Amino acid sequence: MAEAVCATYRTGQEDEAVKPLVRVDRAGRPVGFVQDGDCVIFYDIGSEHEAELTRAFITSSFPHFSRSPIQVHFATIIEHNPDLDVHVAFPVLDEYSHSSGNSGRVIQLAVSFRNCRISETQLDRCQRCGG
Repeated sequence: MAEAVCATYRTGQEDEAVKPLVRVDRAGRPVGFVQDGDCVIFYDIGSEHEAELTRAFITSSFPHFSRSPIQVHFATIIEHNPDLDVHVAFPVLDEYSHSSGNSGRVIQLAVSFRNCRISETQLDRCQRCGG
């Protein structure tokens, strides 16, 4: 999968626009399906795209594509959309509104310790992948 993601960067796709990737076995059959009872941890829901994908897992009816009903335990790291019925690892604190979407700051406030947050740029990611 890592090579597939790097290939998308080399074509100019950015994180938010990467087309769906499916890992397959040697016979070309998809592997790693999410099944009933599985736990799904979504690191960051920052836009409507991620919220829509979350709804595909947690709602009984989803009008955008056909899929079998599934029952999963769904969690996000922080709350970006209070209308989603998911478990939130670090709920929004009174001192910090969820509107900023800064997960590092929310986690820092939740656990009360200093932390260092480092992020790669798109350029660094493309150079690492040879793009």
